[in-house]
Amino acid sequence: MKISRDHLFKSTIDHTYQLAFRCAYKLAKIYWYFSNKTTLGAQVIVYSNGNVLLVRSSYRRQFTFPGGYIEKGETPVETAKRELFEETGIVVNENQLIFKEMLTHFNRKRKNMNSIFEYRPRSQPTIQIDNREIVEANFYNPQSIKHIALCDTAATILNRPV
Repeated sequence: MKISRDHLFKSTIDHTYQLAFRCAYKLAKIYWYFSNKTTLGAQVIVYSNGNVLLVRSSYRRQFTFPGGYIEKGETPVETAKRELFEETGIVVNENQLIFKEMLTHFNRKRKNMNSIFEYRPRSQPTIQIDNREIVEANFYNPQSIKHIALCDTAATILNRPV
């Protein structure tokens, strides 16, 4: 199998971004530890044909729902919409995102508060990842994900009794 020069260049750039994300995440964890800062985020649970969308970033081993931190001036629903697009390429209107709950987790000294939204498209959307921040994204049957390492929010929601 011949590997093109363009593919090799793109792969090198992707790996460089992945390394940068891993370093930035480690620095952020140090900052959060010493600052005692509460982080606010939003995540989207995408259900399609009985399956749930999980993503894995380049800087974490666990899978989670698409989402991220709320930027200054953003509402939780705006964050959910933005992060869903950035991480998966899925475009939604804010009125398609249904607020479900606020989940709080503690990670060492840091308090994480996540607004959880739900999105149920009519058909399974096409997923496009950047292979930089997000390196995996797939739909999984919630009954068959016992072998997958999940972040706190995803584990809390998906391990609830049905």
